Amino acid sequence: MTMHVLLLVGAAALVACDDATGPDTAVPSAYETAQLSSAAASSVSDGPIAHRVRVLSEGEFVPLGWCDEAAGLLHAAAPAVGTMTHVGRFDLQQSGCIDLATGLITGGQGVITAANGDEIHVTYSGRILPGVVPQTMELAYVGNGGTGRFAHAASEVSVLVIFMSETTWISEGGGWLSYSASDRSNR
Repeated sequence: MTMHVLLLVGAAALVACDDATGPDTAVPSAYETAQLSSAAASSVSDGPIAHRVRVLSEGEFVPLGWCDEAAGLLHAAAPAVGTMTHVGRFDLQQSGCIDLATGLITGGQGVITAANGDEIHVTYSGRILPGVVPQTMELAYVGNGGTGRFAHAASEVSVLVIFMSETTWISEGGGWLSYSASDRSNR
């Protein structure tokens, strides 16, 4: 019952985002972010090489409570599994806050764990796309460090998330990842 009410509130958030002052004008699209990421990757000259990456993943949506109930900020987790170029198969544990009035997603934090245990620590933000059916989100991830070969990693990846049901989703995206394959100092 709670999930059904949540999605109805989410649908109302999609309508609220449709005006000119909503997140449409505040957050770049996944395509724009990927273009910015490519430009940033090509400008990296010191240290490890920036590699273009492609990401495919699937996961579930798990409401956890409230980041701030009075402000309508829902706290949700979205555990996932997937594959990423230069990472291989991975598990992702992540959670963030969804503004039910605007559709903005903020305060996201997560850990991508490769099959060998190496981690990339990420933050993310994004938005629910207004008026799109099935429900769709754009998310931008920024990686900053981790463990093993990703101890000094940096990355920017944009993904498009499409809900397949009330609680399951798939995503696809791309961007860049800079790391040193020989860096095992922080494992």
